[in-house]
Amino acid sequence: MAIEKPFYVVSRVTDTLTDEETAQLRTIMAYIARPGEMETFESLNMTGKANFMAQFWKDRDPTPETPVNEFRDEHLRRLNFANDKFSVGFRDRTDGWRSDQGRVYIVYGPPDQIDRFPFTSGREAAEKWTYEALPSHGSAYFLFVDKNGYGDYRLVTSSARGE
Repeated sequence: MAIEKPFYVVSRVTDTLTDEETAQLRTIMAYIARPGEMETFESLNMTGKANFMAQFWKDRDPTPETPVNEFRDEHLRRLNFANDKFSVGFRDRTDGWRSDQGRVYIVYGPPDQIDRFPFTSGREAAEKWTYEALPSHGSAYFLFVDKNGYGDYRLVTSSARGE
């Protein structure tokens, strides 16, 4: 049996983008864009969007002197993992990035610890993700609850600022 997984590729930026490519790029950068960047991206024509994306990744490259952009590669790995792990139900397996768990995973990476609390007759299933040292947050936790019993864990509380 073949297993299919969503896979995103960010290749050499050309002068023009299709509407589908633009939507995919918007998805890829949605959670890591700085304030105002999404508005700027949306205001540009297709050529401007292509140039914006090239600069977007260049600005985040920890080693710009090398041909590999480690930040972009890690971000895409997290996005693919979120789609694979956190897509819910029978929907298209490319929507895990939209889930609360997918967003937290993409933004903060894998948690240092996961405590799982299975469904019981008196309690909904839950997961508590703990991060020991988040930049600008210190230690933080995220509590997700599956209120409907279908594996769609929603963020109900967090100790991270802004969450």
